[in-house]
Amino acid sequence: MESKDKLIAIIVISAIVGSVYSYSQFLTHDENIQKIKTQNENAKIIADLAKNKELQNACNAPKSTTLKTLKDDESVSFSNGGNSLTKNDLKNYDFKEIEDTTQTEDKEGAFSILGYEKTNDGRKKFKIILDNKNQWANADIIDVRARMALAKASIEEREVSLKLRVVKEYNKIKEVVILSVE
Repeated sequence: MESKDKLIAIIVISAIVGSVYSYSQFLTHDENIQKIKTQNENAKIIADLAKNKELQNACNAPKSTTLKTLKDDESVSFSNGGNSLTKNDLKNYDFKEIEDTTQTEDKEGAFSILGYEKTNDGRKKFKIILDNKNQWANADIIDVRARMALAKASIEEREVSLKLRVVKEYNKIKEVVILSVE
């Protein structure tokens, strides 16, 4: 082979490897986005099931029926719990309206990057300042170049323009996800 043919072969091989790598990164990014969407849908389904009065009453019916038949000095123990229950525990098996307190909010702005961590489960997180508090933000769905830009900003101690999704439960931050770096 001549050097011109070798050069063409190297360029073709490099293009193929680069294309495969880019496509795998796209699939990983898309998979992470789908995983977050699925988690949100599952949380909504569980919350809807917990709000269902008929379902709660059906689950509680065996224990409440048993507790209603007890006399004041009697107690009963079920195989799954081991704790003894008395007639006074009957109120624990009434329908309880469960309120979904999960809130999702998207935020855009300039944020200071304080550090980076790769957790044992393989998640990539950056520590940012959000609402005047240090907060870990999940960086799994952004690409490698964006994570590198965040790492560089952390070293240079400068702010970066980010789009974040903040998930709160009971008005406390449960998770922060970095959606994009601008």
